[in-house]
Amino acid sequence: MNPDLFLKHRELIKSWYENQDRIIEIDKWAQTGVTYNLEQVGLNLNHRICIFEPTNKIINETIEPNIPAGKKFKKIDVNQNMCPESIRDELFDWFHKGKCSECQADCGYKEVMEGDWDILAITYHKFNTLWSLPFDITKHIFKNYDVLILDEFSKAILIAPPIIPLSDVRSLLNKFYLMDIKSGLPRYERMAWENLDEILKFFEKIPEGNDFQDNPYCEDFYSLTKKKGLISLKNLIPKYQQNLFKNFIHALMYLDFKISIQKINDKKQKCLIPNTLQPVMALKSFLDYSNYNGKIFITGLALPHTTIFNGVRVEMPDYNETEKTRLIVLDRAKWNLTKDWNEQSPKIKRALEGLVDKFYPEYKILVIAMNTDIKREIERWNIKGIKVEEYAYITYYRSADTSGVRIEGDIVVCVGAPWTPQDSDAGYKAIYDTKEDVRKMEISHEMQQALGRGKDPEGNKRSIVFMLGVDEKIFKMFFPDKKEVVITYKVGGLPDSCHFYAGFWLGVTDKSGYKIPDIKYEDYQLLPMVSEIFKYCTNQDIKGRNQVPLSEIAQSGLKKYYKKLGLKKKGVIDIFERCKYLFPDWWKVKEEGSRKILIFDR
Repeated sequence: MNPDLFLKHRELIKSWYENQDRIIEIDKWAQTGVTYNLEQVGLNLNHRICIFEPTNKIINETIEPNIPAGKKFKKIDVNQNMCPESIRDELFDWFHKGKCSECQADCGYKEVMEGDWDILAITYHKFNTLWSLPFDITKHIFKNYDVLILDEFSKAILIAPPIIPLSDVRSLLNKFYLMDIKSGLPRYERMAWENLDEILKFFEKIPEGNDFQDNPYCEDFYSLTKKKGLISLKNLIPKYQQNLFKNFIHALMYLDFKISIQKINDKKQKCLIPNTLQPVMALKSFLDYSNYNGKIFITGLALPHTTIFNGVRVEMPDYNETEKTRLIVLDRAKWNLTKDWNEQSPKIKRALEGLVDKFYPEYKILVIAMNTDIKREIERWNIKGIKVEEYAYITYYRSADTSGVRIEGDIVVCVGAPWTPQDSDAGYKAIYDTKEDVRKMEISHEMQQALGRGKDPEGNKRSIVFMLGVDEKIFKMFFPDKKEVVITYKVGGLPDSCHFYAGFWLGVTDKSGYKIPDIKYEDYQLLPMVSEIFKYCTNQDIKGRNQVPLSEIAQSGLKKYYKKLGLKKKGVIDIFERCKYLFPDWWKVKEEGSRKILIFDR
């Protein structure tokens, strides 16, 4: 990042460092350089900084590369990188191996505890785990900091421990992988797994010969015939599996799991949950213990109004006017993709193909799917350019890609909204009064994070975001302060028009060689109608018509725009005259009596 572009940010942040408020909550826009400048100002003031992030991806791609020369950076990484001696830590990322005082290995934790760092980074999940241990490693690590930065705090509140349903043994084994679990369990449990392997192998060999007497599990009925022995063995294995499964659960509970009842897919099921606090409550417990030592900055999008820390609330202005460079285009159709996918997927595919055809590879395309299932469906379409990461990138809401890291996207296509299940509030009741508060905050946070990925933090480069299947009512519910928003002209017409919107916003050369200038910022609300005029007339030109009455374009759908934008009744003529700079110079208006006709005089 260019430091000169953030002078105003740094002046404001320095004033926050110097004032008497100990806890400052910063509301921010995505990609406005808040975290970067909090670090830089703090390090310039020679403060020791601890920074908390939701993911290691943010630490690796955003924090570490921006550390100034001469400053020492440390991070508390995943277990296998911090404790290479521990098999258990390698397999179970959210656990720690035991008391460090009993360990002789030179490891990452000891390096951090020595305190030779200027900035230390850790994820909320990792801190949660360390704080939950019955010894004082966390207190040793975090005893000498001057500044604590709780970055993307909205995400920290929403982090919940991994939940593993116990309704089906096979799915449980698939989740953890059999061999890894065996390696992580105590020795007697590993032997049980190996014995089960022996039984299953023996069961497969039965038709080939009489091996009963050679297997200890069959000594009670080795003299039986093959058929009866086979039936007995079939009865034996489920019982053995059932007992083994009980032992397996006990072993997992030994590894700090607890059993809970959760509602999954509208059914209550038994689940295994790591036996830790919710991250934000572990953090509060630590701060209570440390008496809120040092300066604490809390940052976030859709930062919730809670009484957890009772800090002074401030806002970081968008000094570089980054929001003016990012235009959001909403659909007039609302889709429920879980129900309407078969109907809507051809339109979505057509939209992506049109964008790739017009803009690939000169412009970066970012596709954000509603969930992993839809992401995989789009990948299976194998659209040229979409799977090539240098030019296009596919991800999904709530992935590590959509929070706190930079992904280039001149054109962002959001397929649906980041809806969450109605019961997604599990574990958050200590913070919120109602389920709907949690759900709304989570959706708002994920939407703002995802839509900010393609934005230029320096405010120099335009980008455009298409929200397929998201109408104005939904968008404003979760993103009420965004001004640069337009709504597509026709219901469900966005997939067929998005390349026109992108062309006018970004300023490109079309297939005929005509260089389309980018639309002026003050005219952005006219973009749906300009695109409709351009699309309609271009289609007529292709059909061989070189004259189009402007009244022909003025369909009933335009009337609501006239009133909203303060246009005269003649509408289309007004729009054309005001935005004439966008159209080719061979497009001219000719009067025939009371009519005005647009002609294509090449």
